[in-house]
Amino acid sequence: MLFDHPQLAPIARRQGGVASRDQILAAGIPSGVLRSAVRRGEAIELQPGAFASCWTPPSRATEEFAAVLGAGPGAALCSLSALQHYGVWGVPEQVHVCVGHQRRPRLIGVRLHRSRIWTPANLTVIDCIPVTEPIRTVFDAAEILRPRTLRGTVEKMVIDGHVTWTELVDALRPHHGRHGLKRMRPILDFMPADLANFDSKLEADFIHLVEDAGIPLPEHHVVLTTRTRDFEVDFLWRTAPLVVEVDGPHHMVPEQRRFDSRRDSALALAGWPVQRFLDTEIRHDPAYVISVLRARLRDVGTQNALTRRSTSPRP
Repeated sequence: MLFDHPQLAPIARRQGGVASRDQILAAGIPSGVLRSAVRRGEAIELQPGAFASCWTPPSRATEEFAAVLGAGPGAALCSLSALQHYGVWGVPEQVHVCVGHQRRPRLIGVRLHRSRIWTPANLTVIDCIPVTEPIRTVFDAAEILRPRTLRGTVEKMVIDGHVTWTELVDALRPHHGRHGLKRMRPILDFMPADLANFDSKLEADFIHLVEDAGIPLPEHHVVLTTRTRDFEVDFLWRTAPLVVEVDGPHHMVPEQRRFDSRRDSALALAGWPVQRFLDTEIRHDPAYVISVLRARLRDVGTQNALTRRSTSPRP
């Protein structure tokens, strides 16, 4: 079998079962042997110049390696496909590949991006496949994503530590003339200065709700002392006072819910009442979140005022 060749097999294993024509020939396999393998159905040409064994099961990795190898030297995954490898996007419908502007590879079912600004510095490697580096990936995505979706994507890249706000701002000038700049500028102008300190995109989404509602911004990641131990809370309105915790899916696990309940009781006894919001509420029912938050802040403030009045000395 062609792909059992001792020099070719390790290469194909690293590349999702795919090898380029040049890699096959460099392994010492004559071009005639490759043509015979294709005629017999032993090898399949997934993209022009990119081959896989007939026994290779279909997978996203196979599609991606075939697209990059078929595009030729210097090609890389970009845009949504690159975001997927950075863990901030799902699997896009098509594989996105970028090449230099002078290249015109004929790929099948692939979203091809041709760039006038294309250098080796734009590339990195993730899971053995070339991918555009984070800053380039963000500006590529800016050309095709809607503003609200782009904002969440940029914030996720910053929160996960792939890129910093400063690096993106510094990259605006070198990327002058790209279509996505009009979307990127307002996102960077209004991005929270401490976004990199957020633990999750959910926390950033909550802050956006608070900002849009005109509610004073809370403190973030504050350590509060109780009788039993210290707790770090997501958000704190100290003058109210009110603690807000934003909960992802793992907070629905019974063990975590019991821990959260004991934690909230300890904070409440120490004078820090707690309000929790689920991720589904923050993302799909923001009006509910804001209405509850306004009511809690108002109620807590009223109770504090009554307490101060009842305990103040009478004239």
